[in-house]
Amino acid sequence: VVWEPRAAHWPLILRNSWCSTSCTNSLFIPRRASLDLREIERIFSQLSYLSVAMTNNLQEPPESLYSIPAKYRRMENLHIVFWIIKDLSWCMGWTIMGIGMIVPTLFVSIFIAWRTRGIASELAHNLAVTFWICANSTWMIMEFIKRDNEIFFDIMTGKQLSMIPFTLGSLILIHYYLIQRPQEIRQKRTPTL
Repeated sequence: VVWEPRAAHWPLILRNSWCSTSCTNSLFIPRRASLDLREIERIFSQLSYLSVAMTNNLQEPPESLYSIPAKYRRMENLHIVFWIIKDLSWCMGWTIMGIGMIVPTLFVSIFIAWRTRGIASELAHNLAVTFWICANSTWMIMEFIKRDNEIFFDIMTGKQLSMIPFTLGSLILIHYYLIQRPQEIRQKRTPTL
């Protein structure tokens, strides 16, 4: 009997032999001309076992899932619609509609941030979104009232005033990713008794 690695001679396996034993690293097969039904069943069960084992080894470990109630999900989707209408109004130059959409967009954003206050990562990102909407709205209002190039406080234009909420949102995210997130990771790794 001649033993050969299975992967290197796959066409020969199908034509001339069947797998009947395994070694440390790979399956080896004897070359034979005759087939035994019990041997074929054993081969298929071994191959199916190996494919399941390989599939299980390739899968990533299960992670915890974050799920939200449907009514909150609908509110988040509505928030996106409000935001799009606000930005579309800005783009189209619809002053009243654009400024009017600031209130519901900002209100829903603040409510979402308040609702997720117990989850640090969600709170940080939702607060950053809230500050983004404030910055975006500031910029939009300055353009609508034609004061986006006027100097305020002797240092910045109306458009540049939007950098204040942009910066606040960015600082919240920087704080989360540089300070809070590493602490969360360390706490997960620390075994408790």
